[in-house]
Amino acid sequence: MGAAFVITLREGIEAALIVSILLAYLRRLGRQDLSRVVWWGTVLAFVVSLGVGTIIFVVGAEFEGRAEEIFGGLVTLTAVAVLTWMIFWMRRQGARIKGELHEKVNLALWRPEVWRASWSARSSGSRSRSSWRCSCTAARST
Repeated sequence: MGAAFVITLREGIEAALIVSILLAYLRRLGRQDLSRVVWWGTVLAFVVSLGVGTIIFVVGAEFEGRAEEIFGGLVTLTAVAVLTWMIFWMRRQGARIKGELHEKVNLALWRPEVWRASWSARSSGSRSRSSWRCSCTAARST
């Protein structure tokens, strides 16, 4: 339980950082009117994450004995793989993430499809939420 709490807290802080960058950039551009679109993307990401997490937990609860151990092991290995990949990805991309978010918002501002700003908020954290779901499942199964 404690491990899942720490993982969830860390992922929440990371998501808050991404949303803060997007909102600060919109404010700097004087486009606070689009803040609601970012918040809708954030809510959508949260709902999708809850849905996928629920599916993982429901599927995992169906297994017993050896199958449960195998499922827990596979989920743990998946979490390790995603987190390891994230470390290397962040090392390569970390310096460009803020600029990338700004670029996505700029593209959304110049096109009629304003929903792209909400997609930026949702898609920027998708890798992180995937690792969160797997890590929480792994923490629960140990």
